[in-house]
Amino acid sequence: MTKGLSRSRLIKRASPIAGFVALASLIGLAGYAFNEAATARLLEAEARIDAKGWSEGLSHSIPDLSDIIAGMPPSSSTYNSLELVRRAGQVSAFRVYDARGQLRLMSDGRTARQGTRQLIEVVDPAFAPALREEREDTRIRRGEDSRIQATAIVPVVGDEGIIGWIVADIDQAKRQALFSSMASQASAAIGFFLISACVLGFWYRNRERAIVEQKLEWLAQRDQLTGLINRSALLKLAERKISDAGQKPPKSALIICDVAPLTGMDSMLGDEARDQVAIATAQRLTSFTNGRFEVARIGRLTFGLWIDQAPDPAEVLSLAKELTARLGEPTSLGDSICTLQATAGIALSSCDGDTPADLMRSAEIALHTAQEQGAPGYGFFNPEIAKDMRRQAAVQRAVAAAAANHGFHLNYQPVYNTRTGEL
Repeated sequence: MTKGLSRSRLIKRASPIAGFVALASLIGLAGYAFNEAATARLLEAEARIDAKGWSEGLSHSIPDLSDIIAGMPPSSSTYNSLELVRRAGQVSAFRVYDARGQLRLMSDGRTARQGTRQLIEVVDPAFAPALREEREDTRIRRGEDSRIQATAIVPVVGDEGIIGWIVADIDQAKRQALFSSMASQASAAIGFFLISACVLGFWYRNRERAIVEQKLEWLAQRDQLTGLINRSALLKLAERKISDAGQKPPKSALIICDVAPLTGMDSMLGDEARDQVAIATAQRLTSFTNGRFEVARIGRLTFGLWIDQAPDPAEVLSLAKELTARLGEPTSLGDSICTLQATAGIALSSCDGDTPADLMRSAEIALHTAQEQGAPGYGFFNPEIAKDMRRQAAVQRAVAAAAANHGFHLNYQPVYNTRTGEL
Protein backbone atom coordinates (compact mmCIF):
# COMPACT_ATOMS: atom_id res chain seq x y z
CA MET A 1 0.00 0.00 0.00
CA THR A 2 2.81 2.39 0.96
CA LYS A 3 4.76 1.56 -2.19
CA GLY A 4 1.67 2.17 -4.30
CA LEU A 5 1.09 5.56 -2.67
CA SER A 6 4.72 6.60 -3.06
CA ARG A 7 4.68 5.48 -6.69
CA SER A 8 1.50 7.43 -7.43
CA ARG A 9 2.91 10.46 -5.62
CA LEU A 10 6.11 10.17 -7.66
CA ILE A 11 4.13 9.93 -10.90
CA LYS A 12 2.03 12.91 -9.86
CA ARG A 13 5.15 14.99 -9.21
CA ALA A 14 6.92 13.80 -12.35
CA SER A 15 3.98 14.46 -14.69
CA PRO A 16 4.37 18.28 -14.73
CA ILE A 17 8.12 17.88 -15.25
CA ALA A 18 7.62 15.52 -18.19
CA GLY A 19 4.96 17.81 -19.66
CA PHE A 20 7.18 20.86 -19.39
CA VAL A 21 10.17 19.03 -20.88
CA ALA A 22 8.00 17.87 -23.80
CA LEU A 23 6.65 21.39 -24.31
CA ALA A 24 10.16 22.87 -24.12
CA SER A 25 11.38 20.30 -26.64
CA LEU A 26 8.55 21.13 -29.04
CA ILE A 27 9.22 24.85 -28.68
CA GLY A 28 12.93 24.25 -29.20
CA LEU A 29 12.35 22.18 -32.32
CA ALA A 30 9.89 24.74 -33.67
CA GLY A 31 12.36 27.53 -32.92
CA TYR A 32 15.17 25.64 -34.61
CA ALA A 33 13.05 24.97 -37.69
CA PHE A 34 11.95 28.62 -37.82
CA ASN A 35 15.57 29.70 -37.45
CA GLU A 36 16.66 27.45 -40.27
CA ALA A 37 13.88 28.67 -42.57
CA ALA A 38 14.57 32.32 -41.77
CA THR A 39 18.30 31.80 -42.30
CA ALA A 40 17.68 30.11 -45.64
CA ARG A 41 15.42 32.94 -46.82
CA LEU A 42 17.94 35.54 -45.69
CA LEU A 43 20.77 33.69 -47.39
CA GLU A 44 18.80 33.51 -50.64
CA ALA A 45 18.06 37.22 -50.52
CA GLU A 46 21.70 38.05 -49.81
CA ALA A 47 22.81 35.63 -52.53
CA ARG A 48 20.62 37.38 -55.12
CA ILE A 49 22.06 40.76 -54.13
CA ASP A 50 25.62 39.41 -54.20
CA ALA A 51 25.18 37.65 -57.51
CA LYS A 52 23.83 40.74 -59.20
CA GLY A 53 26.43 42.98 -57.58
CA TRP A 54 29.38 40.80 -58.55
CA SER A 55 28.10 40.33 -62.06
CA GLU A 56 27.77 44.08 -62.53
CA GLY A 57 31.18 44.54 -60.94
CA LEU A 58 32.72 42.14 -63.44
CA SER A 59 31.16 43.99 -66.33
CA HIS A 60 32.84 47.18 -65.15
CA SER A 61 36.17 45.71 -63.94
CA ILE A 62 37.19 43.88 -67.16
CA PRO A 63 38.70 46.66 -69.31
CA ASP A 64 38.54 44.87 -72.68
CA LEU A 65 35.16 43.23 -72.19
CA SER A 66 33.75 44.59 -75.43
CA ASP A 67 36.72 43.21 -77.35
CA ILE A 68 36.30 39.81 -75.69
CA ILE A 69 32.63 39.78 -76.71
CA ALA A 70 33.69 40.63 -80.24
CA GLY A 71 35.95 37.56 -80.25
CA MET A 72 39.33 39.00 -79.22
CA PRO A 73 41.49 37.16 -76.63
CA PRO A 74 41.66 38.57 -73.05
CA SER A 75 44.43 41.04 -72.28
CA SER A 76 46.85 40.87 -69.37
CA SER A 77 44.83 43.49 -67.49
CA THR A 78 41.82 41.19 -67.76
CA TYR A 79 43.79 38.40 -66.17
CA ASN A 80 44.88 40.78 -63.41
CA SER A 81 41.25 41.74 -62.79
CA LEU A 82 40.27 38.08 -62.66
CA GLU A 83 43.06 37.42 -60.16
CA LEU A 84 41.69 40.16 -57.90
CA VAL A 85 38.24 38.61 -58.18
CA ARG A 86 39.68 35.21 -57.36
CA ARG A 87 41.36 36.60 -54.25
CA ALA A 88 38.08 38.09 -53.16
CA GLY A 89 36.92 34.50 -52.99
CA GLN A 90 33.22 34.88 -53.84
CA VAL A 91 33.09 34.53 -57.64
CA SER A 92 33.71 30.87 -58.19
CA ALA A 93 33.22 31.00 -61.98
CA PHE A 94 31.83 33.25 -64.70
CA ARG A 95 30.97 33.14 -68.40
CA VAL A 96 30.88 35.91 -71.01
CA TYR A 97 28.39 35.61 -73.87
CA ASP A 98 27.86 37.81 -76.87
CA ALA A 99 24.49 39.28 -77.68
CA ARG A 100 23.44 36.12 -79.55
CA GLY A 101 24.27 33.83 -76.63
CA GLN A 102 27.57 32.43 -77.88
CA LEU A 103 30.16 31.71 -75.18
CA ARG A 104 33.19 33.99 -75.57
CA LEU A 105 35.04 33.57 -72.28
CA MET A 106 34.73 31.35 -69.26
CA SER A 107 36.61 31.14 -65.98
CA ASP A 108 36.69 28.76 -63.02
CA GLY A 109 38.05 31.43 -60.72
CA ARG A 110 41.70 30.66 -61.38
CA THR A 111 42.13 30.74 -65.16
CA ALA A 112 40.22 32.19 -68.03
CA ARG A 113 40.10 30.79 -71.48
CA GLN A 114 38.47 31.88 -74.66
CA GLY A 115 35.09 30.33 -75.30
CA THR A 116 34.45 27.65 -77.80
CA ARG A 117 31.38 29.44 -79.16
CA GLN A 118 29.02 27.14 -77.31
CA LEU A 119 25.51 28.48 -76.99
CA ILE A 120 23.99 29.55 -73.70
CA GLU A 121 21.30 26.88 -74.13
CA VAL A 122 24.06 24.30 -73.64
CA VAL A 123 26.24 25.91 -70.97
CA ASP A 124 23.62 27.84 -68.94
CA PRO A 125 20.22 26.63 -70.15
CA ALA A 126 18.42 28.19 -67.17
CA PHE A 127 19.37 31.68 -68.39
CA ALA A 128 18.53 31.22 -72.06
CA PRO A 129 15.00 32.71 -71.59
CA ALA A 130 16.46 35.76 -69.79
CA LEU A 131 18.89 36.35 -72.68
CA ARG A 132 16.16 36.10 -75.27
CA GLU A 133 13.88 38.42 -73.29
CA GLU A 134 16.82 40.76 -72.55
CA ARG A 135 16.28 40.85 -68.80
CA GLU A 136 18.37 40.24 -65.71
CA ASP A 137 17.85 37.04 -63.72
CA THR A 138 19.20 35.35 -60.59
CA ARG A 139 18.95 31.68 -59.68
CA ILE A 140 19.58 30.00 -56.32
CA ARG A 141 20.44 26.35 -55.97
CA ARG A 142 21.66 24.07 -53.21
CA GLY A 143 24.38 21.52 -53.64
CA GLU A 144 24.50 18.03 -52.19
CA ASP A 145 26.27 19.43 -49.11
CA SER A 146 23.45 22.04 -48.69
CA ARG A 147 25.77 24.84 -49.72
CA ILE A 148 23.97 27.73 -51.40
CA GLN A 149 25.18 28.77 -54.85
CA ALA A 150 23.88 31.94 -56.52
CA THR A 151 24.13 32.55 -60.27
CA ALA A 152 23.13 35.80 -61.98
CA ILE A 153 23.03 37.01 -65.58
CA VAL A 154 23.41 40.74 -66.33
CA PRO A 155 23.67 42.51 -69.68
CA VAL A 156 26.75 44.31 -70.92
CA VAL A 157 25.53 47.60 -72.40
CA GLY A 158 27.42 49.48 -75.10
CA ASP A 159 26.68 52.53 -77.23
CA GLU A 160 24.29 50.59 -79.43
CA GLY A 161 22.52 48.75 -76.59
CA ILE A 162 23.16 45.24 -75.20
CA ILE A 163 26.36 43.86 -76.69
CA GLY A 164 26.76 40.83 -74.46
CA TRP A 165 25.98 39.06 -71.19
CA ILE A 166 27.90 38.01 -68.07
CA VAL A 167 26.87 35.00 -66.04
CA ALA A 168 28.61 34.77 -62.64
CA ASP A 169 28.52 31.97 -60.04
CA ILE A 170 28.77 33.41 -56.54
CA ASP A 171 29.87 31.11 -53.72
CA GLN A 172 27.94 31.76 -50.48
CA ALA A 173 29.98 29.37 -48.30
CA LYS A 174 31.45 32.06 -46.06
CA ARG A 175 28.18 33.93 -45.69
CA GLN A 176 26.30 30.67 -45.14
CA ALA A 177 28.79 29.65 -42.45
CA LEU A 178 28.37 33.04 -40.80
CA PHE A 179 24.59 32.89 -40.93
CA SER A 180 24.57 29.27 -39.73
CA SER A 181 26.79 30.25 -36.83
CA MET A 182 24.44 33.09 -35.96
CA ALA A 183 21.44 30.77 -36.25
CA SER A 184 23.15 28.18 -34.06
CA GLN A 185 23.93 30.83 -31.47
CA ALA A 186 20.33 32.03 -31.58
CA SER A 187 19.09 28.44 -31.21
CA ALA A 188 21.51 27.87 -28.35
CA ALA A 189 20.31 31.09 -26.71
CA ILE A 190 16.68 29.98 -27.09
CA GLY A 191 17.54 26.54 -25.71
CA PHE A 192 19.45 28.09 -22.82
CA PHE A 193 16.51 30.39 -22.13
CA LEU A 194 14.08 27.46 -22.13
CA ILE A 195 16.32 25.36 -19.92
CA SER A 196 16.89 28.31 -17.60
CA ALA A 197 13.16 28.96 -17.48
CA CYS A 198 12.58 25.29 -16.68
CA VAL A 199 15.24 25.26 -13.96
CA LEU A 200 14.08 28.56 -12.49
CA GLY A 201 10.46 27.44 -12.67
CA PHE A 202 11.14 24.21 -10.81
CA TRP A 203 13.43 25.98 -8.36
CA TYR A 204 10.74 28.55 -7.62
CA ARG A 205 8.08 25.85 -7.39
CA ASN A 206 10.18 23.74 -5.02
CA ARG A 207 11.09 26.83 -3.02
CA GLU A 208 7.45 27.80 -2.63
CA ARG A 209 6.56 24.21 -1.76
CA ALA A 210 9.35 24.09 0.83
CA ILE A 211 8.12 27.36 2.36
CA VAL A 212 4.56 26.06 2.49
CA GLU A 213 5.72 22.77 3.98
CA GLN A 214 7.77 24.62 6.59
CA LYS A 215 4.76 26.76 7.47
CA LEU A 216 2.53 23.70 7.68
CA GLU A 217 5.09 21.89 9.81
CA TRP A 218 5.38 24.94 12.06
CA LEU A 219 1.60 25.17 12.36
CA ALA A 220 1.36 21.43 13.05
CA GLN A 221 3.80 21.79 15.94
CA ARG A 222 2.34 24.96 17.42
CA ASP A 223 -0.64 25.77 19.57
CA GLN A 224 -2.62 28.34 17.61
CA LEU A 225 -3.90 30.17 20.68
CA THR A 226 -0.71 30.66 22.71
CA GLY A 227 2.02 30.12 20.12
CA LEU A 228 3.70 27.48 22.29
CA ILE A 229 4.66 24.08 20.93
CA ASN A 230 2.06 21.37 21.33
CA ARG A 231 2.16 17.94 22.97
CA SER A 232 3.50 15.99 19.98
CA ALA A 233 6.16 18.62 19.27
CA LEU A 234 7.31 18.46 22.92
CA LEU A 235 7.63 14.67 22.75
CA LYS A 236 9.57 14.84 19.48
CA LEU A 237 11.87 17.52 20.85
CA ALA A 238 12.54 15.54 24.02
CA GLU A 239 13.16 12.36 22.03
CA ARG A 240 15.59 14.17 19.73
CA LYS A 241 17.53 15.63 22.64
CA ILE A 242 17.76 12.26 24.37
CA SER A 243 18.95 10.55 21.17
CA ASP A 244 21.49 13.32 20.46
CA ALA A 245 22.97 12.86 23.94
CA GLY A 246 24.15 9.33 23.06
CA GLN A 247 24.36 6.28 25.29
CA LYS A 248 24.59 8.29 28.53
CA PRO A 249 21.99 11.03 28.28
CA PRO A 250 21.89 13.56 31.14
CA LYS A 251 19.16 13.31 33.75
CA SER A 252 16.08 15.13 32.50
CA ALA A 253 12.78 16.04 34.05
CA LEU A 254 9.28 16.74 32.85
CA ILE A 255 6.91 18.95 34.83
CA ILE A 256 3.25 19.01 33.88
CA CYS A 257 1.24 21.77 35.49
CA ASP A 258 -2.45 22.40 35.37
CA VAL A 259 -4.29 25.63 36.08
CA ALA A 260 -7.93 25.60 37.18
CA PRO A 261 -10.26 28.20 38.64
CA LEU A 262 -11.28 27.73 42.24
CA THR A 263 -14.38 25.69 43.06
CA GLY A 264 -17.51 27.62 42.16
CA MET A 265 -15.86 29.76 39.49
CA ASP A 266 -15.33 26.96 36.98
CA SER A 267 -18.93 27.02 35.79
CA MET A 268 -18.88 30.81 35.50
CA LEU A 269 -16.06 30.86 32.93
CA GLY A 270 -16.96 30.58 29.27
CA ASP A 271 -14.74 29.50 26.39
CA GLU A 272 -13.47 33.02 25.77
CA ALA A 273 -12.51 33.47 29.42
CA ARG A 274 -10.74 30.11 29.43
CA ASP A 275 -8.78 31.17 26.36
CA GLN A 276 -7.74 34.36 28.15
CA VAL A 277 -6.60 32.29 31.13
CA ALA A 278 -4.61 29.99 28.79
CA ILE A 279 -2.93 32.99 27.11
CA ALA A 280 -2.09 34.60 30.46
CA THR A 281 -0.69 31.33 31.79
CA ALA A 282 1.45 30.84 28.68
CA GLN A 283 2.85 34.36 29.08
CA ARG A 284 3.64 33.72 32.75
CA LEU A 285 5.40 30.46 31.88
CA THR A 286 7.43 32.08 29.13
CA SER A 287 8.44 34.91 31.44
CA PHE A 288 9.19 32.52 34.31
CA THR A 289 11.38 30.14 32.29
CA ASN A 290 13.04 32.93 30.25
CA GLY A 291 14.15 30.45 27.60
CA ARG A 292 15.79 28.04 30.04
CA PHE A 293 13.27 25.26 29.42
CA GLU A 294 10.99 24.14 26.65
CA VAL A 295 7.38 25.10 27.35
CA ALA A 296 4.41 23.43 25.65
CA ARG A 297 0.66 23.55 25.86
CA ILE A 298 -0.59 19.98 26.11
CA GLY A 299 -4.21 20.54 27.17
CA ARG A 300 -6.90 23.17 27.61
CA LEU A 301 -5.24 24.63 30.73
CA THR A 302 -2.42 22.10 31.03
CA PHE A 303 1.20 22.92 30.21
CA GLY A 304 4.47 21.02 30.18
CA LEU A 305 8.09 21.98 30.91
CA TRP A 306 10.99 19.90 29.63
CA ILE A 307 14.20 20.30 31.61
CA ASP A 308 17.27 18.99 29.77
CA GLN A 309 19.62 18.69 32.72
CA ALA A 310 18.13 17.99 36.14
CA PRO A 311 20.74 16.17 38.21
CA ASP A 312 19.26 17.24 41.54
CA PRO A 313 15.60 16.26 42.19
CA ALA A 314 15.45 18.82 45.03
CA GLU A 315 16.05 21.63 42.52
CA VAL A 316 13.29 20.29 40.29
CA LEU A 317 10.93 20.15 43.28
CA SER A 318 11.84 23.73 44.21
CA LEU A 319 11.19 24.78 40.63
CA ALA A 320 7.75 23.12 40.69
CA LYS A 321 6.96 24.94 43.94
CA GLU A 322 7.87 28.33 42.44
CA LEU A 323 5.98 27.46 39.30
CA THR A 324 2.71 26.60 41.07
CA ALA A 325 2.98 29.73 43.16
CA ARG A 326 3.50 31.90 40.11
CA LEU A 327 0.73 30.31 38.09
CA GLY A 328 -1.67 30.45 41.03
CA GLU A 329 -1.61 34.24 41.09
CA PRO A 330 -4.96 35.93 40.30
CA THR A 331 -5.61 36.68 36.63
CA SER A 332 -7.45 39.72 35.34
CA LEU A 333 -10.34 38.89 33.00
CA GLY A 334 -11.63 42.23 31.84
CA ASP A 335 -13.31 43.91 34.80
CA SER A 336 -13.12 40.86 37.06
CA ILE A 337 -10.34 38.94 38.76
CA CYS A 338 -10.09 35.17 38.47
CA THR A 339 -8.42 33.26 41.30
CA LEU A 340 -6.55 30.21 40.03
CA GLN A 341 -5.22 27.03 41.58
CA ALA A 342 -2.10 25.48 40.04
CA THR A 343 -0.90 21.91 40.50
CA ALA A 344 2.15 20.15 39.09
CA GLY A 345 3.40 16.61 38.59
CA ILE A 346 7.07 15.71 38.17
CA ALA A 347 8.69 12.78 36.36
CA LEU A 348 12.44 12.11 36.29
CA SER A 349 14.15 10.32 33.43
CA SER A 350 16.47 8.49 35.79
CA CYS A 351 13.69 6.44 37.40
CA ASP A 352 10.23 7.27 36.02
CA GLY A 353 10.60 6.39 32.34
CA ASP A 354 13.06 5.65 29.57
CA THR A 355 11.26 7.50 26.80
CA PRO A 356 9.53 10.91 26.64
CA ALA A 357 6.18 9.15 26.25
CA ASP A 358 6.78 7.17 29.47
CA LEU A 359 7.81 10.34 31.25
CA MET A 360 4.67 12.07 30.01
CA ARG A 361 2.46 9.30 31.45
CA SER A 362 4.34 9.33 34.74
CA ALA A 363 4.09 13.12 35.02
CA GLU A 364 0.35 13.00 34.28
CA ILE A 365 -0.14 10.40 37.04
CA ALA A 366 1.87 12.60 39.42
CA LEU A 367 -0.31 15.56 38.44
CA HIS A 368 -3.48 13.54 39.08
CA THR A 369 -2.14 12.50 42.47
CA ALA A 370 -1.28 16.10 43.38
CA GLN A 371 -4.78 17.22 42.40
CA GLU A 372 -6.38 14.54 44.59
CA GLN A 373 -4.17 15.12 47.61
CA GLY A 374 -4.44 18.89 47.56
CA ALA A 375 -1.66 20.76 49.42
CA PRO A 376 1.11 21.34 48.63
CA GLY A 377 -0.15 20.92 45.03
CA TYR A 378 2.96 19.35 43.49
CA GLY A 379 4.92 16.15 43.81
CA PHE A 380 6.98 13.41 42.18
CA PHE A 381 5.69 10.36 40.42
CA ASN A 382 4.96 7.48 42.85
CA PRO A 383 5.16 3.98 41.33
CA GLU A 384 2.88 2.50 44.02
CA ILE A 385 0.15 4.97 43.23
CA ALA A 386 0.66 4.17 39.57
CA LYS A 387 0.11 0.49 40.34
CA ASP A 388 -3.10 1.28 42.23
CA MET A 389 -4.31 3.40 39.34
CA ARG A 390 -3.51 0.63 36.88
CA ARG A 391 -5.38 -1.90 39.04
CA GLN A 392 -8.31 0.48 39.32
CA ALA A 393 -8.31 1.02 35.58
CA ALA A 394 -8.15 -2.74 35.00
CA VAL A 395 -11.14 -3.27 37.32
CA GLN A 396 -13.08 -0.55 35.53
CA ARG A 397 -12.31 -2.11 32.15
CA ALA A 398 -13.34 -5.57 33.42
CA VAL A 399 -16.60 -4.24 34.85
CA ALA A 400 -17.36 -2.38 31.64
CA ALA A 401 -16.62 -5.48 29.55
CA ALA A 402 -18.76 -7.69 31.81
CA ALA A 403 -21.65 -5.22 31.63
CA ALA A 404 -21.39 -5.10 27.89
CA ASN A 405 -21.36 -8.91 27.64
CA HIS A 406 -24.20 -9.35 30.17
CA GLY A 407 -21.83 -10.88 32.67
CA PHE A 408 -23.83 -9.61 35.69
CA HIS A 409 -27.16 -11.03 36.84
CA LEU A 410 -29.34 -10.23 39.89
CA ASN A 411 -30.10 -12.95 42.43
CA TYR A 412 -32.99 -12.41 44.90
CA GLN A 413 -32.49 -13.89 48.38
CA PRO A 414 -35.53 -14.02 50.70
CA VAL A 415 -35.14 -12.39 54.07
CA TYR A 416 -37.23 -13.81 56.95
CA ASN A 417 -38.08 -12.22 60.22
CA THR A 418 -37.30 -14.92 62.74
CA ARG A 419 -39.62 -13.43 65.27
CA THR A 420 -42.72 -13.07 63.16
CA GLY A 421 -41.88 -15.39 60.29
CA GLU A 422 -42.74 -12.74 57.79
CA LEU A 423 -41.00 -12.68 54.43
